[in-house]
Amino acid sequence: MSEQDVGLLGAVFTGMRNDARLAQAMRRILRRDETAMTDGLLRQAAERLAPGAATLFAEVAPALIVHRIVVVGEPCDAAFVEHLVDDILLPLLRRS
Repeated sequence: MSEQDVGLLGAVFTGMRNDARLAQAMRRILRRDETAMTDGLLRQAAERLAPGAATLFAEVAPALIVHRIVVVGEPCDAAFVEHLVDDILLPLLRRS
């Protein structure tokens, strides 16, 4: 995500709060994208993941990425992605 993308995302979120039709359309798109992202995850590693892992992944990963870019002001670079996957997501999503 670039700085421009973050600005656009903020504008869309603001619009969603003020326009119910926009919010409905964006949520439909986001759910579609979330399903596409988590279906592959489930197929590849279902036996190693905790129940509900795909849903948790779809909630946590984007939130941490947006937080990194918007709140912390740091890029979502390779080092951050490695940390996100190895130190946060995999331990969170694995069966105990």
